[in-house]
Amino acid sequence: MATIRIRHDHQQPEHKVRELLNELIEKMGEEYEFACTWHGHRLDLRRSGATGSLTLHPHYIDIEIKLSLFLSMFEGKIRSGITDYCREHLS
Repeated sequence: MATIRIRHDHQQPEHKVRELLNELIEKMGEEYEFACTWHGHRLDLRRSGATGSLTLHPHYIDIEIKLSLFLSMFEGKIRSGITDYCREHLS
């Protein structure tokens, strides 16, 4: 199993960050078939072989995704996709 942990700082208002994160989640949903649900400031991610959460804080976001052995082979691609999106849209 592999675990992706990412912390990314941001300086934008919460409503804008949520909007941008929803775009990220939509992309992940299309590419990796994640189902996502907001619970307050936490977004839960689920799919067969993976679970995770994204927590929105005032000046940063925390992302943690646990991948099954099978999905571990996509860890680098998933990590770089999330990191690149955050750098491009949340910095």
